[in-house]
Amino acid sequence: MRYEKGHKFSPETLKKISESQKIRLAKRFNRNVGDLARTSVCDNCSKLFNYRNVKVKRFCSRKCCYELGPRTGQTNSPEHRRKQALSKFGDKNPSWRGGVSKNRLSYEEQTAHKQWREQVFIRDNYTCVICKARNGNGKRITLNADHIKPYAYFPELRKEVSNGQTLCKFCHLEKTRWEGKQYWKNQYSESSNRPQ
Repeated sequence: MRYEKGHKFSPETLKKISESQKIRLAKRFNRNVGDLARTSVCDNCSKLFNYRNVKVKRFCSRKCCYELGPRTGQTNSPEHRRKQALSKFGDKNPSWRGGVSKNRLSYEEQTAHKQWREQVFIRDNYTCVICKARNGNGKRITLNADHIKPYAYFPELRKEVSNGQTLCKFCHLEKTRWEGKQYWKNQYSESSNRPQ
């Protein structure tokens, strides 16, 4: 209910407001008020102790804390770490998408891709085909070899020099942004339309 001028609160509401204010102020000034004090069992000596802070305490004193040893936790053996790594490797990983990236990485590492890239640069005379930018005269421009028809949709055109173009970094970003709107709307659904 909204507060209106002249409105009187019921005694139950006033009591609730008072209790919440006491707890809020006790937390703010770190005071022990009523239900705010908590009880816990020491991990070292199993003694019951009271504490006032919001965090849960594990030890009754610094002495118990230091007797138990460092609080960093145990380190796993190399065998256990290897087993943990293998338990989330490949298709057991929650981010697994069916080996999509393996083909792309292995292809880019091949010399065929490097040759294709170099041939595209030579054909376009190391000049961006959109903005005509090129290196020289004190300017340094990053050039990218781009597939005109998308790499993912046209695997048969991946190594064709006629499907490549040289773009500077900024034009390549703009083209990729445009392609994202054009082609990749439903990339994870089964009914994604392959461009013609």
